[in-house]
Parts: sequence; C-alpha cells; structure tokens
Amino acid sequence: LLRPLEALQASDAGWAERNRISDPQVREAFENGRADALAANGRLDEARVALDGLIHSADPQPDTTQLALARISEADMDLDAGDAATALLLARQALPKLSIAEDERERARAWLLVVRALHRLDRVDEAARETDAFTTWAAASSTPCVALDAALAQAEQRALGESQDAAVAAYEQAMQHATDCGVPLALRDAHTLEVRTETPAAFFP
Repeated sequence: LLRPLEALQASDAGWAERNRISDPQVREAFENGRADALAANGRLDEARVALDGLIHSADPQPDTTQLALARISEADMDLDAGDAATALLLARQALPKLSIAEDERERARAWLLVVRALHRLDRVDEAARETDAFTTWAAASSTPCVALDAALAQAEQRALGESQDAAVAAYEQAMQHATDCGVPLALRDAHTLEVRTETPAAFFP
C-alpha cells in the first residue's frame, strides 16, 4: 500500500516474538516480510542480513518458496545497486522454484527482474527471448498483476528495439493491467516505468 513506515512498525511489533512461531514456513514468511519492510525504508544492510539468515537457515528442510522469495528480494536490491550480474543469477535461481499456481505472482516478479537485468547488461537479444517466453507463460494466467509484469517487460523491450508507437502501446497496456491489479505498489511501478533508450525522458508520461 506504499506505507513502508507502517509496514516496518508492524514488523517491529512482532519481530521479538518470531522464535515462538513453531511452524518454520510461517516463520520464514515473516522473515521475508521483515526484510522487505527494512528494504522499503532504506535499511538495506539490515534487509540483507535478514535474507541471508533465511537462506542459510538451520532448518533441515527450508521452504522452497520462501527461499525463492528471499533470492528475489536480494536480486531486486542488487539490481537497484547496479549489480545486474548478481541480480540475474539470483532471479534465475528463483524462477524454477516458483512453479505452482499459488506462486505465479512472485514468478512473474522474478521473470521481470531477469529481463531488466539482461537489459542492464546490454544482452538485448537474450532479453527479447526471455520477454517472449515470459509473455507466453503469462498469457495463461488470469491474475492482473502477472499480466502487468509481462506488459512492463514488453514495454521496456520494445523501447529498446522497436518503434516508439510499439513501446507506447505496450506501456498503455501495462497501465491498464496496473489499474486492474488495483495495488498501489503496482500502479507506482507502471507510472515509473524506466526505459533505456535514446528517446528523451519525456517519452512516457
């Protein structure tokens, strides 16, 4: 809901009690949420410590989905920090671990990170192949937020290699999916779409 301080306050309230949670999957989900709240408030070092602790957990069978989500969060931070190679590696590690229907929203998030990392590495042809595969997979989903991430990947890819009209059309489609998704964070992501192109920054509204 774009209220990161409140998210962190809610996390703080329960953090001291986390060891009382007997279900390891619930505890790992809480730790992932804690890391996201820290990152959203700019406390990146603490977020990484929380994620590293989850990834290297002493639990004999850590939850596969939660480990994948931790890698996605780390990939997101690495991409923002300019380390596209590490972001690509982590996002690709997460993708195959998110294969069930309940994980499709996070799988889409990981796939978008893969495409964006490839763009940052100037591997445009490879990014185009990933975008096509992502779009084909997303077409089978009825989840608007999944469609949004696929449309964002398309818009960013088209802005690099096609006409302005094609990129604008994909951007407008992304905006519609963001509206359908109805999540403030998704709307923000669509509005702040960054396109690496020689076109002036005013290309998108």
